[in-house]
Amino acid sequence: MGQDLARCFLDHTFQFLYPSEKPMAVKFAFLITQPHRMWNRDFYRANDVIFNADDPLPLFLQPLSLVELLKIKFLQNKTLLQASTQDIEWNG
Repeated sequence: MGQDLARCFLDHTFQFLYPSEKPMAVKFAFLITQPHRMWNRDFYRANDVIFNADDPLPLFLQPLSLVELLKIKFLQNKTLLQASTQDIEWNG
């Protein structure tokens, strides 16, 4: 990383990456948590960050992740947010 950082300042041939101008969204999450947003024009304009036509498998595995979160939610009597963040929570 250090060499690339130096190159971006010193090498005139170094190419920068520019962010996409098109909005991005995790559409599956919106459909689960805020289904009313599905009718929003911005929802349809945004690219889905999960779906890629060359690799559609992650999109189809999203419901499996949701099933796991729902299982944790109901078995451990937690909110969906607590279930989705319990593995990264630090209580130290």
